[in-house]
Amino acid sequence: MTSPTASLIHASGISDEHGPLEHCYLDICYAAGCRIPLREFWNYFSANHGAVIGLIIVVVVLLVALFAPVLAPHAPNITNNAVFLKPPVWQAGGSWTYPLGTDAIGRDILSRLMHGARLSLAIGLAVVTLSVVVGTVLGLLSGFFRGVFEIAVMRLMDIILTLPSLLLAIVIVAILGPGLMNAMLAVAVVVLPHYVRITRAAVIAETSARLRDRCAHERRGPPAADVQ
Repeated sequence: MTSPTASLIHASGISDEHGPLEHCYLDICYAAGCRIPLREFWNYFSANHGAVIGLIIVVVVLLVALFAPVLAPHAPNITNNAVFLKPPVWQAGGSWTYPLGTDAIGRDILSRLMHGARLSLAIGLAVVTLSVVVGTVLGLLSGFFRGVFEIAVMRLMDIILTLPSLLLAIVIVAILGPGLMNAMLAVAVVVLPHYVRITRAAVIAETSARLRDRCAHERRGPPAADVQ
């Protein structure tokens, strides 16, 4: 039984001399103007060398944080009275035993950086997730339910954007009190307006496009009946 892909390729007149017909599907899709989202994204992304380098750095940091217990040369909280404030390896008195040196109580700085990356990444992921979820919901509601609700939400976002980010975060932490969760909430509030505005703009653009298509369809009228 011939697959739909093979039928399409046969109809296009492409031969299978270079391999199975199914392998030509992507060429047919590109020739027909089809879009493959992931491949299209990667083509644009890989064209930017700076973005690729940044991706490599992020992946390396993620792997180091994930395998910190295995990669770290020392335990992050173990002190050594014999190596207080030891300099890095590239300075006089440094040692490969402690490549980045030690702190004031003899803890290995490299090991602490590796383990600290896990907490930093967890905090960043939590902040972004909270901001994206809340911002997307507010943006969708603002885009669909126009009027007083939209005005109230967007003016609140404008007020947040007008305030200095660091100052706003400090004020929120001062109101809520010190603590890791309060600091994460403060940072999430600071970046929240960006996601609200982007989502609202996308909703308005999509609804406007659908409205234009509907109006154009109504102007054309119903399709004429087929003549027998």
